[in-house]
Order: sequence, then structure tokens, then C-alpha cells
Amino acid sequence: MKVTMCAPARFTIFDGAKQLLKHGMLRQLITQYPKFKTRQWGIPDEIVTSTLLTGVANLCIYKSLSSRLVNKSRAVEIMHRLFANTVSRHIPADTDVLYGLSSFMLETLQYAKSNGILSFVDHGSLHQRKEKEILAAECEQFGFSPFGNWQYDWLLDKEDAEFAGSDFIVVASSLARKTLINNQVPASKIYVNPLGVDMTLFYPGEKKDDIFRIIFCGGLNPLKGVHYLVKAFHELNLPNSELWLIGTPPNDDRFLAVLNKHSGNNVTMKGTFPQSELRKLFCQGSVFVLPSLSDGWGLVVLQAMACGLPVIVSDMTGAADA
Repeated sequence: MKVTMCAPARFTIFDGAKQLLKHGMLRQLITQYPKFKTRQWGIPDEIVTSTLLTGVANLCIYKSLSSRLVNKSRAVEIMHRLFANTVSRHIPADTDVLYGLSSFMLETLQYAKSNGILSFVDHGSLHQRKEKEILAAECEQFGFSPFGNWQYDWLLDKEDAEFAGSDFIVVASSLARKTLINNQVPASKIYVNPLGVDMTLFYPGEKKDDIFRIIFCGGLNPLKGVHYLVKAFHELNLPNSELWLIGTPPNDDRFLAVLNKHSGNNVTMKGTFPQSELRKLFCQGSVFVLPSLSDGWGLVVLQAMACGLPVIVSDMTGAADA
């Protein structure tokens, strides 16, 4: 069995490629990442196709999104199509299985079908129509700026077409599977493949103080429910306590204002860290909380568990399966 995997960036695809390589099943990895990056996952250069020109073009489009002259929805659509159309030209003829990320697969599925290649679409989130239902209401309630793939109707239609045109769909959780089924995706096509954690990077360590420290890790945006966590922490008013928010800072002034409203000296936005440094932070926690409003999995939950932290998650977090 020869599997070709494709994704513009690493997501969880590179980890999957590493495992397929281990079992002698990886035929090709097609990505916009340069080869010196894919070497970090132990993937030999000769089975990596790096579409750097497409990556540069997409980066230029991404950089131009701040310009008022650029229609954001149209620009994102071009970025998706550029990569997908490039993939079709690089799939090895002896490929048995094509495996790639949703919203980047539609243009390649017809090629796969015409050439007798089995196709898998990997969908990392809940169904985007469910996510739109949740987050559109959240943005309307608080005045947050719309963000994420759910705001693009063309992308929702494209993913529906991918689900219909692929042989199988892979999701990370029973929650994600349920949302696909509720949006008319046949249950027989959906496989649940929970994500794992690298135990060489995440393992217990010594906590250096007696502060009761709550840790959150993820994007600081409404999807992750951070605004509810900060408000709850403020209302609890726990003695000798801290809340650490690890992740990309908010780029929405209204969302930042909501966070600041309930933040005090014991709430710290720590910023972003490479995975290799997260363990040191997690080991200084007392409990890990992921209060997501919509989350197909939430790998940080398993990473925190591997460091010995008890975890609290919402019922809209796929990692509740763990």
C-alpha cells in the first residue's frame, strides 16, 4: 500500500506521514514547507515534493490581506485552489491512497477517482456549518470580528463537495463525527482517529512553587472560549492563584477588551512557545483548562495530561473522548 499525503503546512499531516514512513507505506509528501523543515519529522528529501513557488505566492496573498484593495474571501479561495491544483501535478502514478486536508482536496479528488486512487479527506474541526452556528452567534453577542473558515460560504460548500466526493473522511473525535452526520455526511464514510501525544516531549516534572495555577494553551480567540475562562477565574477570586494564557495574542480589539475587563495582575498572557518548551510551562500548573466552544480535538489536552496535570474541558471539545 502506497500512500501520498498532501497539506500546505504541517498540521497533523506530518506526524501521520512519519508514522506511515515507519510502516513502509509513505509514497510521497506534498507540501508548501521547504525540505529542511520536513527533515525535522525524519522524512527523506526524495519522497518530499515541496511546492515552494506556490507557497511564496500564497504568502504574498496572505500578506496582502491587510490591504483594503484585497477581497479577503477571494484571496483565501485563491490560496486554497493554488495548492490543490498544484498537488494534482505531483501525485506519483503508483499511488494507491491519497490523503489530505479538507478544503484543499476538491480539485484533486477527480484526479484520484479517474486514476483508481482511494481518497481520504482529513477534517480537523467540527463540521464548519456547526462551527458557524456557534461562532456567528458568539460574534454577534459580543461584537467580535468574524474569523476562521466558517465565515466563507464558498469554503463550506467546497468541504461539503469534498465529503461527498471522497471515499472516506477522517476526524479526530466522536464529537466531530456527530456534527458531520448531523450535516448529512454518511456515517459509513467517517473514521474517528484520535490524535496522540509525543511522550518524549511531554512528561511529568517538578512544580517549583505552591501557587494554584490554571493553564490554558491555544489561540486566544472566541473559538477557544478564553473569555469565559477569564471571567470565571475573576469571579472565583481564588487566593494564591494565577491564570496563564499561552498562545497567539488576540488580534481583535473587542475581544481583547473583553479579556482585559476581567483580567488582573494574576492573569498573564504568556505568548507563544515552540512545542519543545511547552512542557516546562505545563509542569508549573495545577490544572489545565480548555473551554472551547468548537474544537475537533485539542491536542494540548493530551500534552497536559502527559505532564501529569488534571484537565477540565468543555463538552464541545473533541478531546473529551480522552
